[in-house]
Amino acid sequence: MLALMALAQVSAGVIALAAGLGATSASWPGSIVALTAFFAALWLLSAWLFRKAAREQTIAAGQGRTAE
Repeated sequence: MLALMALAQVSAGVIALAAGLGATSASWPGSIVALTAFFAALWLLSAWLFRKAAREQTIAAGQGRTAE
């Protein structure tokens, strides 16, 4: 689900670029691209960490103990 949020983040960045939002800024389009990539990477990192934690919890439960 969080990977879909990363896709939504990238889609918002693409729409902003296509619509020319912020085109009067001196750092356009670099700022949009950089920030979109940064926030999409955060979503993907979060998805990976949640998946890793869920796997560890499943493994611990299978061994009869709780993850701490």
